[in-house]
Amino acid sequence: MQKEKRIFDREDWPVNIMLLIAAFFLLFWAIGERSLWSSEGRWAEITREMLTSGDFFHPTIGGEPYFDKPLLTYWVIAAFSAVTGQLDELIIRLPSALAGIVTLLCTMYLGRRLWSQQVGRLAGGLLLTSYGLLMYSRVGSAETENLAAIMLAVTWYWARRERPGFVTFLVFYLIMFVGSHMKGLTAFVVAVLVVFPDLLRERRWRWLFWPSNLLALGIGIVVYLSPFAYATLTQPEIYQQNGLHLVFQENILRYFKPFDHQEPIYQYLVSVPLLILPWVPIFAGALVTSAVSWKKLDGKTRWLIQVIAIIFVFFTLSGSRRTYYILPILPFCMLLMAVFLVEVRQEVVGKHRDRSLLIQTDVLVVAAILEAALGPVVIWLLMRKVGWELPSNLGRSFLIVGAAALLAGAIAYKVGGTVLRNVQLQTIWALIFMAGILQGGFFVWQYNILESCRTERPFAIRMKAAIESLPHERVAFWHRCEDKVLFYMKWDPPVTTLTDESALRAFLENDQPGVIISQGRYIDEEVAALLPPQPTYMEDRHTWESPERYQNKLNAWFINPCISQISMESKEANHAK
Repeated sequence: MQKEKRIFDREDWPVNIMLLIAAFFLLFWAIGERSLWSSEGRWAEITREMLTSGDFFHPTIGGEPYFDKPLLTYWVIAAFSAVTGQLDELIIRLPSALAGIVTLLCTMYLGRRLWSQQVGRLAGGLLLTSYGLLMYSRVGSAETENLAAIMLAVTWYWARRERPGFVTFLVFYLIMFVGSHMKGLTAFVVAVLVVFPDLLRERRWRWLFWPSNLLALGIGIVVYLSPFAYATLTQPEIYQQNGLHLVFQENILRYFKPFDHQEPIYQYLVSVPLLILPWVPIFAGALVTSAVSWKKLDGKTRWLIQVIAIIFVFFTLSGSRRTYYILPILPFCMLLMAVFLVEVRQEVVGKHRDRSLLIQTDVLVVAAILEAALGPVVIWLLMRKVGWELPSNLGRSFLIVGAAALLAGAIAYKVGGTVLRNVQLQTIWALIFMAGILQGGFFVWQYNILESCRTERPFAIRMKAAIESLPHERVAFWHRCEDKVLFYMKWDPPVTTLTDESALRAFLENDQPGVIISQGRYIDEEVAALLPPQPTYMEDRHTWESPERYQNKLNAWFINPCISQISMESKEANHAK
């Protein structure tokens, strides 16, 4: 029997320690400095309301049921909050960053176990410097946790592939079913699709009918259903959403009869190259190589290509499409590139490999030169000639990041010549260092510099101070409550949400002072006629933002003249500071 391969053997420690240090820097550094973005508000506010109410089985936003996603991602955030005693952007994003580390380790393990330690290292380096992993590991949502669950299940399958039995099956199902509580049944379905081609080989499909497998599957199903069953049995009278119904709606109905996110069928032809940036030239070379040398490839490499094709087709056939849906394809693309660069030795492959490396080198070198040379100039022109309000140190950051990438690539190439003694490996590791500097410079530094241009958190904080003296029921949202605003205002349920003009009229006709908060896009002519002529507070606008973007900005109308005057004075004082 083949000797068990661990993630790290003793001789691997120096390089792997360097990779892990780089991973902790790229995935964890300054992840709490940015304000909440996009769907992060849902995870933040639902977790905050769980901690406030003590009810961890009935998620709400503003006191209203919101069971659109499973519970486990909220629980993980709540656990970190309980340990640290705080709930902020860092805690909300910490589970995603840890899931990024898990995904990286699983990818390295698969590369080492199925091919060689060089493939594992290289796949890890490519994955760590990819846009997809860095983007979604630094965001407080469920995408990377879902990816980590899939990779853990696949890693367990290959680690225990030669030792089928009850324990092997049970752990495999538990990983998938627990992982399905992160984002949805995608964790189960994709993991099954990934191992299925290998199950068909050597008649391993017979395992499916073993009593031990059926028993393990039954236990996994019970574990999966338990939180939904408990939530239903303990459901308060005012809570009308059913978790299992929403599982059906979000995972099955959305797949066959989508009600939103209806992107064109070619969406993933754009999304996959975006997620694997900047490694598109090498991936293209790997795909061409796979086509021309298919018959000469070993079984595990064929399995890898089949997995990539199956995942792509599965998500493409879904009627509901988003770039991040297909994130599970990312580690397998990186493994294919590593195999293409290290393992496949046919002469025709060598030509494609050399051409791909040459194009990849040109792309990264030109990108670094443009960032160092043109980045500061473009920022200066936008600020001085166009009038954009940008941070003064943004241009300097482009110069530093671009120059550092060129220097790091040159040093890595020089050192690699004496250590690796392989021109192709020497080149690709130099490119990985360059990509790490460029990607890290953006996500760790430049992205945070741009935080000063964000306007939603400052608006919510000003509102929190302005409404402290108002009765709770006299703070109302028009059309919908905003999760990020609720989080920053720390406004506990119940939240007053007005959804029709009669409710708005009744609120405005009340003699008590109050405030209406709404995005501009929800204010039509009829509603505007009921409100004061001008909002008391307006979310800040920037000169480069389009009129459509202005419609997404938040406004607040104080409906009592005295309160309105006080608030205006407070606003002017804050701007003066």
